[in-house]
Amino acid sequence: MSKFRLSNKKKGLALVSGLALVLVCSGLTFYVQPKLAAESMGKMALAHNYAAITQNIDYPALKVNMANNLLRIIRQNNRAHHLHLNMKLMQAAANNGAAHMATPSGVTALLAHTLPALGQHVDIVRYTGKFLGPHRYAILATGATGGHLGVIFYRQGLLTWKLGDIQMFPPHMPLNAYPAPVTTAEVQQRAPTITAIPVVPPVSGEKKR
Repeated sequence: MSKFRLSNKKKGLALVSGLALVLVCSGLTFYVQPKLAAESMGKMALAHNYAAITQNIDYPALKVNMANNLLRIIRQNNRAHHLHLNMKLMQAAANNGAAHMATPSGVTALLAHTLPALGQHVDIVRYTGKFLGPHRYAILATGATGGHLGVIFYRQGLLTWKLGDIQMFPPHMPLNAYPAPVTTAEVQQRAPTITAIPVVPPVSGEKKR
């Protein structure tokens, strides 16, 4: 009887140890996964691998978030230069910029000189990474001139992280707290309206009679 009880006790300890190991491994995987996703995105941008970049971006969220960020920059410049642009005009400019930048080529242009150096000891870019909650992870890249680039990944599913926000802070713009995530309903409503302003072709001249 004592041997039977001892055997059950050992089995119980083994089960608890196994569960603890699984929890620890899952926690470590969850912790490092977004940083690995950022490093991978940096390599894609450096290689101009548009096909892979397309697979790792949440485009609707990225467009809405970038439009919000650009609007803040435009409004600050508007005040700094004592301009008097109305809100509709500033919002249209922000939407137009976001429509062009929230693309594989636009993302590549923004990230090709920052994220590829993630994890390396370089003097031109400093990195700070932190979780903004269980579903968002941010990497703040600080350049030599004092400008900041916030790259925010959104968790989709259990361990999949996709780029959902790029926050630009020029050197003259104070670094504010990370914005709250836009809701799914707001993304679905606004993303289709963020389109590029059509370019009117130049007039070639009147036709000869």
